[in-house]
This record gives sequence, structure tokens and C-alpha cells, in this order.
Amino acid sequence: MGVAGLFCVLIAAKGVLELLSDKFQRPTPRLLPATAEVYGKNLKRYSFGFDSVIAAGLWVDLLQRARHEMNRDSVVSWEYVQIDAITRLDPLFERAYDFGGVVLSVLIQDKQGAKRILERWALRRPRSWRVHYLLGYHLFFELKDYEGASRHILRAAEMEGAPSWLNALAVRLLSETGALEESLRLCISLYDQVTDTEGKDRLSLRIRSLNYKLQERAWISSLERYRVDHHREPRSTAELGPNVVTSVREVASSVAGNGIPVDLTVLLRERFPFRYDEKTRGIVSSVGGSIGPREVGIFRPKAQ
Repeated sequence: MGVAGLFCVLIAAKGVLELLSDKFQRPTPRLLPATAEVYGKNLKRYSFGFDSVIAAGLWVDLLQRARHEMNRDSVVSWEYVQIDAITRLDPLFERAYDFGGVVLSVLIQDKQGAKRILERWALRRPRSWRVHYLLGYHLFFELKDYEGASRHILRAAEMEGAPSWLNALAVRLLSETGALEESLRLCISLYDQVTDTEGKDRLSLRIRSLNYKLQERAWISSLERYRVDHHREPRSTAELGPNVVTSVREVASSVAGNGIPVDLTVLLRERFPFRYDEKTRGIVSSVGGSIGPREVGIFRPKAQ
């Protein structure tokens, strides 16, 4: 093909891309998976052999325009539309699967979008422990598919190169605390990969939320342990303190093993005040309110 022919092909490809982008690149209030995937399928059909070039352009566009808003459960995000198109055009684009799958699952919480991307990656890389590990985590923590999650995590643990802690993780994920710790690890690992300020802010809020929830679980576990050991209710909050300190240190040690970015050190050292309530016989926050992993940014401690 001569220079003139190549020029004409590029112009045609640009026109198709702009036509499709006009419909799909503006985030819509409802975007079902089947509709979202039309974008990538049509780009693949009219790419004129420039699949990798278009995929690279979409990747740059994704990094520049990605939002970090929580997604509705019944729809997929605009970010999923882009990642789906990139991986259809260039199935060898590993970064899109890895970074995109984690961003969709952890940061945006696009449940269906992350599941589709990670499942497609698992089909392409069936012998990769990391792929099955990420898919298993997402199935467990976001979709509550415990059977499917255990299957993928146990499969990951058996693969060559898998870290020794994966077998223990498969067991620990059966508890809420184990799932929260794993979510915190993924958020920390994602922090340095997110370059924009908005993304880092949202991750910081989510990490703070998870830290709060883990400390709350530590207090609840301490109360349960106290009842078993002493066969009575505690007389004061102070009686639960030693067990709480031990539990919090265990979590901190487990998370720190993955390396913590300097920006997050202060955030992870934050300690939230809880107390034993004699009326309800339960653990309550001393500052009021509660934050959970899906309630990022809602909790704000009052000035002391």
C-alpha cells in the first residue's frame, strides 16, 4: 500500500473512531454490559489492521479521562467500556487487564465490569497465579461468590511462582476480617500506580475506611474473646484494651509486609476511638457514625 492509500485508511479509521466515540465516550446514566461492548466490537471490526495503535490511543485517553466515582451495581462504567475495547483490539495488552481490573474492582467498584475483564484475563492466562488471585478476591469481596472465590484462590496457590501466603489467605478469606485486610493490601498496592490527585484522594479515603472497619472488628473480636475467657461482660472499655492492641498490631504487621508508600504511613497509623456500651452490650464509636468499605468519605471524626 502506498503513502496515499495508507493516509486514506488512517482518515477512515479516525472517522469511525470519532463516530463511535461520540456515542460511547460520554458517560451515560445507564450502560448495560451488552451495550458497552458494542464499542469495542465495532472498533475491532473497523480498525483496518491498526488494532494496537488504536488500543494505545484508547489507553492514553483512559488514563487522562478516567473518573473515580463509585459505580452503580446494575450498570458498567465508562472506564470498563474503554478497557473492554483496548483488550479486544490488543489481547496482549497485559497492563490494561492488570491495572484496569484492579481499578474497576477496588477504586470504581464496577462489579460486573471488573468480573468480565478479570474472567477474560483468566481465560487468556490460565496458568498465572496473580490473575486467579485477583479474580478470586473480586468474587469474594465485591460479589460475595465465596465458592467461586475459593476455587480461584486455591488454584492460584497451587501454581508455580505463587507466594506461600496464598493458601492461608484462602482460609482467612472465610472471615470478614480477612477480606478487609486483603482489600486494604490491594488499595495500598494500587496507590503508587494511580497518578492523578483525585484518584489518590479516593484511594486514601477508602484506605481510611478499611482501617476504621478493621479496628472496629478488632474491638468486636476482643469483646467476644473477653466473654469466653471471663464468662461475663467487661466492667469498662479498658478491660478490652490489651486484646485490641494485639489484634491491631497483627493486622498492621500483615499489611506492612507488602511495603507501604510514604504518603500512606500517617493514614494507616490513625487510631479510631471505640468504647464498650453497657446499655447495648456492644462496641460503639466514641465519635459517632460508622464507615464501611463501600461508604468512602462519609465518616468524618469530630474535632477533639
